[in-house]
Amino acid sequence: MWAAARSNSLALLGELVGDAEAEVDVNARDDFGATPLMHAASRGHADAVALLLDARADPSVQDVESGYSALHCALLGCHLASATVLIRAGCSVHAPLDHEGLTPLELLAARWGSGDDAEAAAGWRVGAGEAYTWGESACVALGRAPPSGATSRTTGVGRVESSGRVVRIAAAKHHTLMVDTDGALLACGLGVGGRLGTGDEGALAAPTFVPLPSGRRALAVAAGLDHSLLVTECGRVYSWGNRATPLGYDLGADGGLSEHQLTLRRVRFAAPPGEAAPHIVRVAASARHSLCVTRGGALYTWGSNAKGQLGLSDEVVAADGVAVTPRRVDRCVRETRNFRSPFSSACIH
Repeated sequence: MWAAARSNSLALLGELVGDAEAEVDVNARDDFGATPLMHAASRGHADAVALLLDARADPSVQDVESGYSALHCALLGCHLASATVLIRAGCSVHAPLDHEGLTPLELLAARWGSGDDAEAAAGWRVGAGEAYTWGESACVALGRAPPSGATSRTTGVGRVESSGRVVRIAAAKHHTLMVDTDGALLACGLGVGGRLGTGDEGALAAPTFVPLPSGRRALAVAAGLDHSLLVTECGRVYSWGNRATPLGYDLGADGGLSEHQLTLRRVRFAAPPGEAAPHIVRVAASARHSLCVTRGGALYTWGSNAKGQLGLSDEVVAADGVAVTPRRVDRCVRETRNFRSPFSSACIH
């Protein structure tokens, strides 16, 4: 039922909720505590939302991961048609509160509002879009100096100064990446190997704007140990960093290891015959492999497959166990989320 709600398969949904003998629970939760109604609302499928409400789906249920209700899900994606259906069914924009203490209306303002409007909607709460870091005091990737006179090896939670409101963030051992509401990319940390994308290998103690290709806006970022990934709003992927990391392209055999990729470079995807180039919406990075998910739910991976972390067969990967360029994982084609560790990967259907 969750898959039918995500894909807006109205005929299948109708069969599932209309079959009394099947005894399908319209409020069944997935592993993250999300119901079919939440899945439909988060993707803007207003007709599916209406169908599920007619089948007595409970719009007051909140997911386990974020505390979102169906209306939270709809407004987070600015799916106003779905939100309208839910409000007409009796949902309030002022309740319930999610795990961050935000109502559906406040979540909308935090994600899509600007300036004073967003701050007014958030009321007393800490400003939406502010970034906070904590950890080892000497870590440049924190993006801020430790408190004056601090002698502890670690530092508590502190605000990172930035010129805009942060909507996406990714952190690795040596660097941090941020995306603001304007789609600009900021980076801080150690630049050895080019992981910051600034054109050199210098360190940045505070978040600094990184040049993007002309006319491009960042949608999401990922930080590996020594490389970084970015996906733009138009679905293109860019990478940069140490030449020995999974960048998604071959830097060539010429030159020494000092010739790293210091600026953003586009990652090319080979589309299957008869298909357009994939439109990427999510990226993830680890020390030795990278992953991304397309708008249609296809999974692409590249990098080291030494532990099978790419999900590819041995026939697809080179003899040295490395896929230099992105390869589609044909056995996993409907993912909505992906996770990574240095030696494994996982996808959720």
